[in-house]
Amino acid sequence: MVTDVKADIDREIREGDLAELKKAGEELKKTQSAVESAGAQIIEDSELGELKKTGEELKAAKGEFETVGEELKTAKSEAESFGTNLADSDSMNSVGESIESGTPTPPADPSEKNTSR
Repeated sequence: MVTDVKADIDREIREGDLAELKKAGEELKKTQSAVESAGAQIIEDSELGELKKTGEELKAAKGEFETVGEELKTAKSEAESFGTNLADSDSMNSVGESIESGTPTPPADPSEKNTSR
């Protein structure tokens, strides 16, 4: 009978300890959640939140600048190509004008003789 009473007391102690541990675990989880929430709110309310937002805006602006940069490179390439075509056209006009005026065009290579008059 003493053994039975002793076993009952041990069982009640273990059950009580287990219940206290479960309760403490739940309280720790609630505290963890509250601390995480408070930390997130502090970051959001502080300058860190503003810095994060500004960083995201800067990343977006960088992307836009890169896009514009690529468009400018394309436009520059097209303009250079157009300029080359104009230069070729201008040289043709100067040759045509010199032929019309009767003035001989100097040869590109000095060893060539200009026979046109």
